Amino acid sequence: MKCLWIAFYLLITYSSYGQDIREFFTSLEVKVEFVGLDFTQAKIVGLSAKNTPDEIQVGYFRAWNDLLLKERQKYDVKRAFMKRSIDYNFEIVHRLNKKIKPENVRTDLSPQSFSAKKLQTVVNCYDTKEMKSEYGVSFIVHSFNQFRERAYIYVVIFDVATKEILFSAQTSGDAGGFGFRNYWARTIYNVLENIRDYKFRKWKKEMERQALVENLTQKNQKK
Repeated sequence: MKCLWIAFYLLITYSSYGQDIREFFTSLEVKVEFVGLDFTQAKIVGLSAKNTPDEIQVGYFRAWNDLLLKERQKYDVKRAFMKRSIDYNFEIVHRLNKKIKPENVRTDLSPQSFSAKKLQTVVNCYDTKEMKSEYGVSFIVHSFNQFRERAYIYVVIFDVATKEILFSAQTSGDAGGFGFRNYWARTIYNVLENIRDYKFRKWKKEMERQALVENLTQKNQKK
């Protein structure tokens, strides 16, 4: 009976991770496109007076994404997600990031966490017609928090054909370095390193655990 209760709990916790997502976590060869840093919902918490919201929206949102492209070996997305290759398609977020109203970026209060519904609303705005891969990966930025010297980013994996989110997880990384661009770029680097070092394997184990739970549930239903 105790095992059944544990199985039921795990089924609730991980039921949002569908069968299709297991391929993403187990295959080196699966086709994936990284769409970059989505700042459409992002807040800069405790922004210093020397960096205006307009300057950040016009200059830095693009600069941080460009850095991921130009320094792929340092910001190694494919290594973080254990893939032999990953395609880059940043035009999707570039177009959306340009539409952000700068006055909405700055705040002195930490924003609420994003719900699954909110994340899905963000991904629904993606123009995926030119995407050729089966899976898309987006880093939806929650906040760059100057008070905590830390960035909070949601890793989102979605089905390109339907835009349905198959997996999402909040991550964070410490800031560091000289200059505004590099200071926050360090957070992205740390997020990728954390995914590579332990988070990806943790997420993979969750997928495997869900598979065991589903098998156990199916066997009990047949009894």
